[in-house]
Amino acid sequence: WYKVQFLAATPDEAPPLPKEPPENAILVELIEPKERLAQIRKELELYPARAFVLHAERACVFDTQNRIEERDEELQWCLSHWSEANLLHLFALQRWLSLRDSNTRHAFLMLMFRIESLKKLKDYQKEFIQEYLALIRDVKTIQPESAWLVLRTAENPEVVHRALETLVQSQDPKIVEYIWSEVQKGCLSEAKAGQILSNQAEFAVQELLKREDTPLRSRLLLELSRTYPLPDNFVWVGYWVHTDAGWGKIIEIQQAVYQDVFSPSKESPQLLVNLRENELKIQIDLSSRSIWIRGSKGAYLCRCGQFIALGGREYQQVWENHKRTCSNPSNLVPIKFPYSMIRSPKYSATCPRDIYAPFEGG
Repeated sequence: WYKVQFLAATPDEAPPLPKEPPENAILVELIEPKERLAQIRKELELYPARAFVLHAERACVFDTQNRIEERDEELQWCLSHWSEANLLHLFALQRWLSLRDSNTRHAFLMLMFRIESLKKLKDYQKEFIQEYLALIRDVKTIQPESAWLVLRTAENPEVVHRALETLVQSQDPKIVEYIWSEVQKGCLSEAKAGQILSNQAEFAVQELLKREDTPLRSRLLLELSRTYPLPDNFVWVGYWVHTDAGWGKIIEIQQAVYQDVFSPSKESPQLLVNLRENELKIQIDLSSRSIWIRGSKGAYLCRCGQFIALGGREYQQVWENHKRTCSNPSNLVPIKFPYSMIRSPKYSATCPRDIYAPFEGG
C-alpha cells in the first residue's frame, strides 16, 4: 500500500516534499504485505541486478508490520552491498531511516560520502547533486579526498563550510592555500576564514607564518588571535603586560588602528593598565617608552628594575608581596614621572602565576 496526497501549486509555490506522509494522506492499498513479500522473493531470483532496491523494499514492508528484527536483517544486507546501489536509492533509504534508525542512517551516510560514491554524482542531475551533498552536515567522519571533491562541487555555503572544516581538521597544508585564494577572490570573508582555520589554530598559524608578511596574512592572524592567543603578534584588551612597573592588566588601548587590539611589532599606542590587583592605574606610552601613574609625580622602583609602586603604609603590603619573590628587595630607588622604561614590554593572554614576581627569564 501507499499513502498519497494530491496538491495543486505553481512551481514557485510548491512546498518541499515532506520526509513522511502527512496525516491527511490517502491510503491506497495495491497489494497485501504478505503477497508483496512473496513477489519480492521471486523477483530476487529473476532480477539479481535489482537486489539492493528489493531488499530495501522488504525492509520497508517489515517495518510496517513491526517485524523489526527482520527489517534490521534486510538493512544489514543493504549495508553489506551498498556499492551495488543507485545513489537515488541510497538517498531515499537514508531519508526513510532518518525517522526510524539514526545509527543505521549514519552508517549509510558515511558510505555515501566515500570517494567512490561521490565520483558517481557526475551522472546525476544538478539539483539532486546539491541535495545529496547537503547531507554532509549530518556526516560524522569524512575522508579528506572526499571533502576535496565536495568542495569542488558544492554550491551551498554551509556545505562548503563543512568541507573546509574537514580539510582543516585533517591539517592538509593545501587547504590554507585554498582558503587564502578564496579570500583574495572575495569568495570567503576574512572573518569566516578565521573561524574555519580556528578549528586547528596552531596548524593554521604555523602555515600562515610560512607565508610572506602581507596585509592579508596579518588580518587572518588577527582573526585567529581572537580565540588562539598570539601575544607576539596581537595584543588585546584584557591581556597582561609586564614592564619596569611589574605586571598589569590592559583595560584600554589608545591611538591604535583598532580600539581593542594592536600589533606590538607595527604599532606603538598608549595603554591604560590596572597595575596588579587594581592597585593603581598606570599609563604606558609605547612610542616614547614612558610610564606614569595618574595623579602622582613620583614613586619607587625596586632594585630588580621590575617593580614600581607608591610609598607609605597604604602600599606596605604591596612591597611585602614583591619582596618575597624578589632576589634584590632592598634599597628602593625614588623615580619621577614620566619614567623612561628600560625593559621591553612583555605580553601574556593569561594572568601570570604571581603578579608581584619579576618576569620569569629576567
